Amino acid sequence: MVKLLNDEHIRIFCDVLNINGNQIERIYINPGRSANNKNYVIVANGQSYLYRVPGPGTEKFCNREREALAYKMLAPLKITDEVIFIDKKTGVKISKYYEGSRIPDQNNKAELAASMQVLRTLHESDINFGYVDTLFDRMEKYYQFALEVGGEKYYLDGYENYLMQLRQFKNNIATSNNKICFTHGDASINNLLVTKEHSKPILIDMEFPAMSDPYDDVATFCIDAEFRTDNILLMLEYYLGRKPTLEEQYHILGLCAVAGMMWYSWATYKSAVEEDKKLFLDFRDAYHQYINEVYSDAQRIYMKL
Repeated sequence: MVKLLNDEHIRIFCDVLNINGNQIERIYINPGRSANNKNYVIVANGQSYLYRVPGPGTEKFCNREREALAYKMLAPLKITDEVIFIDKKTGVKISKYYEGSRIPDQNNKAELAASMQVLRTLHESDINFGYVDTLFDRMEKYYQFALEVGGEKYYLDGYENYLMQLRQFKNNIATSNNKICFTHGDASINNLLVTKEHSKPILIDMEFPAMSDPYDDVATFCIDAEFRTDNILLMLEYYLGRKPTLEEQYHILGLCAVAGMMWYSWATYKSAVEEDKKLFLDFRDAYHQYINEVYSDAQRIYMKL
């Protein structure tokens, strides 16, 4: 039998829960998707827990002190998973495991609308997190991270042109009256959970919390769900509770492309540092195509403004 967790992780888990190793009944890999971390389910004394082990390089992208603070500040809202322990240095996290949970169904309009309203609740919380980090900021940071490890050799033709266009998009919306609020930072469809314990989806994996444009969260939801223009605009309609204006349509489509560019650079970084590159090269290819499709639609709307 393969040992999934080493003795050090078992010790951490037992120390946090004040139990001994004999009380652990089962350990298995969490069936949910994660490209950054390794997640395990540990069953002890009849209770199930999620144990997260951060993957290589995540320390460059995530600040675990901010993650822990975000969970603490959001606890009263009851819109996140229940966290038991976060190591602010290593990023090891122990949280409640929700049996039978799943991500929102992309074909279930009620669940998609509920997901957008959870984001709206977060954004209207009036919490001042004290740290600003927008998708534009992260696009530029991840670009630099990729360069530092030679990730540019994994760029496809057109990468630099995309980067130039999205920098121009930032200038185009600079005069808009953009709201800044507390955001999840990676509100992908895989970071919302439908559970038996909650009437609405909850947010998980608060790894990138920051004050930012609220549409950033809608954009990261849409790109992870692989939504194209029609569905992106539908998510924005669910979020706003009304039909979006042309300016709002341009704004969200452009931000989806920016999110794509951010993750494109992340994929090239991971391709440069990981031995098994296939997954990350597949991500790169998908983001390259996504930016091309979505930003082309954003430009068409811009011509109408």
